[in-house]
Amino acid sequence: MSLRALSLPLFTVTLMLLTPSSGNHRQKRFVYFNHETDMTVGLLVGVPISVTLPSLLPGRSWGRSLGSGAGAPAIPEDVEAAADPSFPEQEEKVQSYFAHLQIPEGPCQERILCEIAASPEEYFPASEIFLKELDLGAGATALVPDSRLSRLLAASKTGFNQGERQCKKNYITCPVGADDAISRFGLKVWQYLASKLNLSFKN
Repeated sequence: MSLRALSLPLFTVTLMLLTPSSGNHRQKRFVYFNHETDMTVGLLVGVPISVTLPSLLPGRSWGRSLGSGAGAPAIPEDVEAAADPSFPEQEEKVQSYFAHLQIPEGPCQERILCEIAASPEEYFPASEIFLKELDLGAGATALVPDSRLSRLLAASKTGFNQGERQCKKNYITCPVGADDAISRFGLKVWQYLASKLNLSFKN
């Protein structure tokens, strides 16, 4: 319609629109195009794009076996540690992250969190995803001693204050470290995207 108006530069084009009004009658409305002024016609095209980003879960070629197959190191579990009633939502989220990495409850979770906290930039964005759930502030004093969440928080503090070597000493029974449980390739891709884009990670 506007293109027809542009093709008639010698006239002032009047377009009459019929719009519904009250009763059975229609009201006439007019739109005027001035041929003496420039007119810009824009075209907006939307193209959907899908991008598949790598997971942080390592493939078979990454690190050691996570306790599967003949001769693979067994991952110790701790079924005696109780859940903490003070922060059930945070603990549920942390456990869901470890379930994605296929790491059961116990010393391996503590070792991995310890090593992540020791080098948060190296393990970004996994460090941000995990450690923000353990940022309990003053509420940390309300944790039940020796509960699962209390142990994980203590492990992250050990890594932050004493470094990765202490993580391996404290959790020597666990054969799986952060490098085994988390894909290095996935980390590098996410770190590159974060350096180019303003990314934030939310639950």
